[in-house]
Amino acid sequence: MGIRCLFTFMLKSLRKKVRLFMKRLTRKEKRKLGFKILIALLVLVVLYELYAFASKVYLEYQINLQIEEALQQKDFLIDDNREKQDEILYYDSDDYKEKIAKGSLNMHKPGEIVINIKDEEGNFLGSERDEGETDVEKLPNYRKWWLYFFGT
Repeated sequence: MGIRCLFTFMLKSLRKKVRLFMKRLTRKEKRKLGFKILIALLVLVVLYELYAFASKVYLEYQINLQIEEALQQKDFLIDDNREKQDEILYYDSDDYKEKIAKGSLNMHKPGEIVINIKDEEGNFLGSERDEGETDVEKLPNYRKWWLYFFGT
């Protein structure tokens, strides 16, 4: 209740000061003051409109960035999907099944003659399982880690 009374008192006091100020002004000075107030209000309105316009432009820019990113991701996923479908077709093919049966399971077709050729070191040539296999790969896992960290 006290704040409301204080506010009303301040408002009445301000009104009195404005009335006294306006009485002292001539007609020409009142027009100039009114024109200045009008210009100030117009400037505030224009600034607010510029701010609102800039905000909308920035929001549209952000949305366009998100759309572009989504389109790039879509293209990537389409390409990835196409690659996966090609892999599925390859893994379902009879050629791949035959390759796995021959390479991993040592199987062959009836009537097919398998020739294994050894090189000078005694390794079979063309064997996919033995290619690139080194002494380190034959070691147990804890020894591999020991060699990785300590190198001895």
